[in-house]
Amino acid sequence: MSSEKQGPETGSQLTREVIINLAILVFAAMIMILNETSLSVALPSIMVDFDIPATSAQWLTTGFMLTMGVVIPTTGYLLDRFSTRQIFLCAAGFFLVGTVVAAIAPAFIVLLAGRVIQAVGTALMIPTLMTVTMNLVPPQRRGTMMGVISVVISVAPALGPTVGGAIINVATWHVIFWAMVPLVALAAGLGYAKLVNVGKNFDTPLDVASVILSAVAFGGLVYGLSSIEKILEGRGAVEIIAAACGAVALVIFTRRQIALAKQGRALLDLRPFRVRSYTIAVAIMLVSFGLMLGSVTVLPIFMQTSLGVSALITGLVVMPGGLLQGVISPAVGRLFDAHG
Repeated sequence: MSSEKQGPETGSQLTREVIINLAILVFAAMIMILNETSLSVALPSIMVDFDIPATSAQWLTTGFMLTMGVVIPTTGYLLDRFSTRQIFLCAAGFFLVGTVVAAIAPAFIVLLAGRVIQAVGTALMIPTLMTVTMNLVPPQRRGTMMGVISVVISVAPALGPTVGGAIINVATWHVIFWAMVPLVALAAGLGYAKLVNVGKNFDTPLDVASVILSAVAFGGLVYGLSSIEKILEGRGAVEIIAAACGAVALVIFTRRQIALAKQGRALLDLRPFRVRSYTIAVAIMLVSFGLMLGSVTVLPIFMQTSLGVSALITGLVVMPGGLLQGVISPAVGRLFDAHG
């Protein structure tokens, strides 16, 4: 177990320690993303077990995203103040506790609480993976490494419904969560034994107002957009108010971050958005991930409740797209390294 801080590699070859660091983080992130989509095929079963409509069951996904939207803006501050190992172990701990709570849930509200706790762990893990990658991988290898990471981010969501469908065919939805427990425990154990700290810690002050504004902004927008059906039908007064409050808070939050960035105190540094290509890339990612996650959530419910197909078949239907992304991503990463 090492507590040394590491900086970026100076050569083009990655050391064994760097590869181990990245492998542990990628493995943990893969489990968390796999868990997110494997539950989608179980939603019809959960609706039957708890006697709830689809609009309630979707909160297992919406609540997860809502929590991530609130927590992720604070990860920059947390990564400044705490070590990589501390953030990793905290993320793994939250996810493990949330998974166990969801696995034993006797009521829907308990299951939802477990999902929220899981989301806190995921929200800490994904930015940690990206930060460590950018710190340890030299610029000339970053495209290739991000291509490898994209394999995990693409293939895990594609395999999730298939894994979940296979489990639902022979057991209850509780087993989906129990199957994740040993994997998360293994990732946590590997991280405790092998993970080293990356970068430097800074005594960055926490702007509490920015945290509150980010929670209202991202939370309100996610809540409002998740209820877009009710809004379009003209019966979602609460959702409209939430979305409006979120939009206003986002404007105030943005202006505050721009002002604080000049003093080096921003909770979320928005200056990279001044780079046109970066902004376009983020917009494309936003749309593509929205389409992917929306399909993975809605399609299983439609196929099982309207078409009457099995959970396993449902999982197999949504798998090819992700697998194709997984095949293409490494090649695109190498092209980026070669051509920029």
